[in-house]
Amino acid sequence: MGPEEIRTPGYRIVDMIVGEFADPSRRSVFPPPQTWEAMERAFGGPVPRLGMEAGQVLSIVEERLLPAVGNPNHPGARAYVLTASQPLPALVEALVATLKLRPTTWKNQTGSCHI
Repeated sequence: MGPEEIRTPGYRIVDMIVGEFADPSRRSVFPPPQTWEAMERAFGGPVPRLGMEAGQVLSIVEERLLPAVGNPNHPGARAYVLTASQPLPALVEALVATLKLRPTTWKNQTGSCHI
């Protein structure tokens, strides 16, 4: 993917993150229970073998996945020992996933460490 092909879904993802933190009570703590069959229908069947365009994937996340998952950031979430997410750590996790940081990388150096 080129820079613009990364920016478009990247900005959309950031907007989704901002939406979650801007109004954490917009989604319920627990969604209505779903059957396996209902979820498979909602997602249009099995995962496509040839992949999907990034915008399609993000639309599925926004329109189908978010309404079907729990919301530990909701101010009324009290049933489990989950802590609410925080904006900066959420963004740092995205960066870490991009960089593929490994805590043992220092072991891979031969000789002295080059920083």
